[in-house]
Amino acid sequence: MRGNHYDFFDGVYYSIINDAIEPVSSQDGVHVMQIIEAAIQSSAQKKVIDL
Repeated sequence: MRGNHYDFFDGVYYSIINDAIEPVSSQDGVHVMQIIEAAIQSSAQKKVIDL
């Protein structure tokens, strides 16, 4: 399914220009990267990776 990320980038722009809260926190970004890394590791090792 194709995504529409314009709202996200508009939110980033708005947060920078207006010193507002960002649409995704840095901690949420870190969690997403941890999930992606665990998925890659799980695929390579053919096992479930606990987070």
